Amino acid sequence: MVPRALCLAALLCLIAVPGLGEAGQGVTLDEVEEVEPVAQQAALRPMARPTGQRCARDGAVCIAQISYDADVCRAIEDAARSEELDPGFFARLLWRESLFDAGAVSPAGAQGIAQFIPATAARRGLADPFNPAEAILASADYLKDLERQFGNLGLAAAAYNAGEERVARYLAGLSGLPGETRAYVVAITGEPADIWRDGPLPSPDYALEHGKPFQDACLAKARSRLMPSLEPEAPPLLPWGVILAAQGSRDAAERQARQMSDRLGDLVAGERIDYSRGRVPGLAQRRHIAQIGRDTRAEAEDLCGRIRAEGAVCMVLRN
Repeated sequence: MVPRALCLAALLCLIAVPGLGEAGQGVTLDEVEEVEPVAQQAALRPMARPTGQRCARDGAVCIAQISYDADVCRAIEDAARSEELDPGFFARLLWRESLFDAGAVSPAGAQGIAQFIPATAARRGLADPFNPAEAILASADYLKDLERQFGNLGLAAAAYNAGEERVARYLAGLSGLPGETRAYVVAITGEPADIWRDGPLPSPDYALEHGKPFQDACLAKARSRLMPSLEPEAPPLLPWGVILAAQGSRDAAERQARQMSDRLGDLVAGERIDYSRGRVPGLAQRRHIAQIGRDTRAEAEDLCGRIRAEGAVCMVLRN
């Protein structure tokens, strides 16, 4: 058993590591009160990145928190036209996927405004599905490839929802389409999937609102729901947490947690690091906390013990 005084001294290093945290913000953390998942704090959502925007890798497309709706609609139109897609079709598909929410996560694990499954995102070279600028470009590129593969936008939409293999089997008469996919195709194109398969091919009017320019109609649609976050929804915290960092800013906590993860290597490889905010006794402001969750105190103590054995510092808290 590590003496409590020694644990607190080590934790002081955890919270105020030179070069990792913020100057003058390290404190001794005896216990953390009122730890809440970030997503449960309405005042913090939408929560922008430090710069308030996300950009494509080449910087040509940026989506800022302050002008989110206008930037998203502009990005949708530009990406659609660059891939020779109808902007109305593309907007309808993204709206059906996520309501233009950059932080959306489906029960099946699809992520971001374009709802990429992680495996598909990796295959398409999309590093961060929660970056709406990158995701919109990747989605338009993927849809164009699907249109080329299956011959029309209706079947491209079906493949975007159900997967390429499922649509290939449907076209070969080896299987049907899920009810969800059939409803999805009708919602986006106005025509059932069987029409897109059997012909004659329809010529839908994809206008978001008749008589209104795309940007005006897209903005009206986007503003009909709450402003999305540029961050993914935080999953619920597990009952117990192993604290890796506690800092005055999210940036500092993420930076320290990354360095801790790099140092610990295989010990924490594959572990999900959760971020929350909690009050530190004696301070008015809450701290940004990086932690690895566990279901029981014993499991958390075991992991923290192994982290300490590697010469690093940590602390167990109850969420």
